[in-house]
Amino acid sequence: MRPQENNETSNAFRTVNFVVDLPLRITQEDMKRWAPDVSVYPAIIYVTAEFQIVDLASHESNESGEAKHEKYKDRRIAKVHERLLKGIMTWRTNK
Repeated sequence: MRPQENNETSNAFRTVNFVVDLPLRITQEDMKRWAPDVSVYPAIIYVTAEFQIVDLASHESNESGEAKHEKYKDRRIAKVHERLLKGIMTWRTNK
């Protein structure tokens, strides 16, 4: 099992992460407040949650150089700009 590749993530970034469907018990009071028309009490709902596990050395390394979160965000924003520009250019040529 391998997650979908994220090309903007630095090869220097180190973490162990996994995604789970986490069951949460919702009380009768919560159900009455959030979903008054639902007649199932109590209820279990599933919330998708991601957990990341990092040791101290990896955390410190992840906070510097190319793995730094700010640089990751910059790479993501550049990718969005690239997609938007491509869309604008496609739209202009198809006009």
